[in-house]
Amino acid sequence: MIEIKGLKKSFNTANGTLVALDNVNLSLDKGEMVGIIGMSGAGKTTLLRCLSLLEKPDEGEILIDHLNLLEAKDDRMREYRQKIGVVFQGNQLLKQRNVYDNIAFPLTLRNDKKENYDQKIRNLIELVGLSGKELSYPSQLSGGQKQRVAIARALASNPDLLLLDEPTSALDSITTRALLELLKEIHEKTHATILIITHELSVVQKVCEKVVVIDGGQFIEQGRVEDIFNHPQHKTTRLLLGLEN
Repeated sequence: MIEIKGLKKSFNTANGTLVALDNVNLSLDKGEMVGIIGMSGAGKTTLLRCLSLLEKPDEGEILIDHLNLLEAKDDRMREYRQKIGVVFQGNQLLKQRNVYDNIAFPLTLRNDKKENYDQKIRNLIELVGLSGKELSYPSQLSGGQKQRVAIARALASNPDLLLLDEPTSALDSITTRALLELLKEIHEKTHATILIITHELSVVQKVCEKVVVIDGGQFIEQGRVEDIFNHPQHKTTRLLLGLEN
């Protein structure tokens, strides 16, 4: 189980203190695929940065199997980070590395030997449908292919939690459909807990079992996708669904 308890994060700005996350709580069962939706500035990106340990919350806990990642000592933080795979918006591939080396990059950082991970990388390349592209560079790939590389790279460390930030942004409808099918396949094969941060409601409807609505740094509504989308209780949710002006 993955739990977020009492997470708070604020920033000092020229206009005063900005509260980005305000006491958010969430429990994710192993293997769930959950969507986080909200307006621009609602706190989605800050949440992802906190969950990926790129931003330290002011208060709260992030627990994986009852282990609080925020209490880890520096020498163990890398080990704990391997429990979390992240696909950032814009994919963030290394331009000077080919497909194989981009996917293997997290493993090279921990000094794994190639003979120990070579087959694993090739299996991931096959899983994301890029067989034959091992030696291609990002500049030679389409937007959808780049996103597949980013997903494979995030899976290289066998994460317990996979975070995706706007995974279908800038993709056309056909590529988006193919990518969502890939996410379903990955979910079925890896049983990883997957958290998708998106503004595209159709993405949540097609692949997620559960949805969380964030507004003003707070989780204002959460539950099964069909329940929230068919019977929204909060005004912000109705605005997102186009039910209010």
